[in-house]
Order: sequence, then C-alpha cells, then structure tokens
Amino acid sequence: MNTIQAAWQSYQDQVVPKDAPKTQITETRRAFYAGCQTILGITYAIGDDSISEDAGVQMIETLHQECELFLKGIRNGVN
Repeated sequence: MNTIQAAWQSYQDQVVPKDAPKTQITETRRAFYAGCQTILGITYAIGDDSISEDAGVQMIETLHQECELFLKGIRNGVN
C-alpha cells in the first residue's frame, strides 16, 4: 500500500459493508482521509527541529498506546 487511496480501497473492501449506502461510504471515506491528515500533521510536527528525538519517540509511543487502547476497547465491545 503506497497511497492513501490504496489504503482506503483496502479498508473499504474489508470493513465497509458491501450494501452500504452511498452516504455511508462518502462519510466513512471523509473520516478515513481526515484521520490520515491528522496523523500526517502530527508526523510533520514530530519532525520539527524544535522537537528532540527523545520527545518525538515519546510522542509516537503515546500515539501507539492510544491506538492499542482503542483496539482493546473494540475487542471488548466498548468502542
């Protein structure tokens, strides 16, 4: 997967119901791309010269932990 479009297509194929209405697909795609834009913004911020390497690593670890907690919630029927 080398593009956001390819990642979206994979997500749509694997997650979005095949009979989903057009509005659901559109809104899900918008949310998907918004998430990508958010993480790109964070990535650019981490790469700023004012952020030390240690601070950048900690920021990435914090994001990873947040995603892991979210997935755990999904598995437990919370999210």
